[in-house]
Amino acid sequence: MSAVHYLEVYFKIDSTQNYNEVLLAELQYFDFESFVETEKGIKAYIRVESSASFEFDVARDLPISSSLCDNISYEVSTIEQTNWNAKWEENFDPIYVEDQIEIRAPFHETKNFPHQLIITPKMSFGTGHHQTTQLMLRHILALDLKQKRVLDMGSGTGVLGIFALIREAREVIAVDIEPWCIENCLENAQLNEVKLTAIHSDCVPQDQGLFDVVIANINRNVLLEQLKDYRKVLNDSGVLLMSGFYKEDLGHIEKKCVEYQFKFSEFYELDGWIGVKYVL
Repeated sequence: MSAVHYLEVYFKIDSTQNYNEVLLAELQYFDFESFVETEKGIKAYIRVESSASFEFDVARDLPISSSLCDNISYEVSTIEQTNWNAKWEENFDPIYVEDQIEIRAPFHETKNFPHQLIITPKMSFGTGHHQTTQLMLRHILALDLKQKRVLDMGSGTGVLGIFALIREAREVIAVDIEPWCIENCLENAQLNEVKLTAIHSDCVPQDQGLFDVVIANINRNVLLEQLKDYRKVLNDSGVLLMSGFYKEDLGHIEKKCVEYQFKFSEFYELDGWIGVKYVL
């Protein structure tokens, strides 16, 4: 089997206006797993096999952005697993959420917020910097998780599952498609003195019993594909927390949720991204 790595695809916009929001909306339809906005455009991250090459036709695949901007170009670079920590440590500052949650690395001094998470990322996404992670942390903070079973889909660094355990969840099953995410998730759990079960898979586990809460911070297309399986593994009073998409995509999510008997509860919004709560 070919090795797997991430590519950073930097889409640069040549325009007198900021069309990042339009570009992000179009890029959501592809298999990018994470995005970072810059003053010049968007950095998008995609997982590929080492033997694969990245091909993208800007005019064909980004028709709206192309029509609005003078020019859109992109640069592709490989993110090697061995270089990820060094790159992260150069840029990572602690994150603070709702004046309640502090996310920091082991080398940062603490400010003694009520809730503290220590995270080292390796190649895993989910340090807390991205808006969707912060939105999900807000939902978890607002939930009563005492003695609840939680499934964390697309766990990455494990930050959300770890925080669920800090919030007194009885058990967390973390699932991710990448083997280094599983390793990283377990290491971060140990750093935070909690225990969780981490499973290497791209599917919703059907052999782990029922859950009280499902957390899924992935992307719109994966969420739509997996919603039916979230329903199968949630108990009759279960809660579903989702993020990884924009507010304008909520209609697509809502339509699918209604199909599987989920009822909309509430959402938080940050910079156009939203984190939603559904209940059964």
